[in-house]
Amino acid sequence: MQKLNLGCGTRVYKDYVNLDYHKHSGVDVVHDLNEFPWPFKENTFDEVLAVDIVEHLPDVTRSMKELYRICKNGAIIRIQVPHFSSATAHHEEHYHFFRWKSFGDGVKDLDKVLVFGKMFKLRKKKIHFFNAPYTPNLLHRVLFYNYFVEKLVNIWRLPLLYENTFLRSLFPAIAMYFELEVVKQ
Repeated sequence: MQKLNLGCGTRVYKDYVNLDYHKHSGVDVVHDLNEFPWPFKENTFDEVLAVDIVEHLPDVTRSMKELYRICKNGAIIRIQVPHFSSATAHHEEHYHFFRWKSFGDGVKDLDKVLVFGKMFKLRKKKIHFFNAPYTPNLLHRVLFYNYFVEKLVNIWRLPLLYENTFLRSLFPAIAMYFELEVVKQ
């Protein structure tokens, strides 16, 4: 099973091909993700981990098409990005903001750019307040109410209520997590 850790930085995982722009200890492939095509053959990967990298890519459409190209049918892509309400989302090196409807849920595009219906199936998504799976945040753990906010917001239809009201300012989220499955004919 081939796995790719896309834009790994210093977060290197065993049993993954670790790709980053800089040569850190444990990085297997050094490549600028803004240069296409990426240095992999078609249908190479069964799983891709993209933690805190997609928001750094100016051309998300082309990057998603490249992920589609290098992944096998049925491959799982795990994407974690800062939620738009998070203070970390507003960074000078971030090109995009992400919210509940960014990848799927009946939405056929992301700002009229990404067509997911034919390329990816949305398997899972969650707004994290308390503890994002790949980047735990100690401050958010200290704020004990974030545990309850996370439970409430991720119930059916509450994410939209949260994002479209003052609640996003009162209880800023840490991250969005999306799990996509590659669908090839």
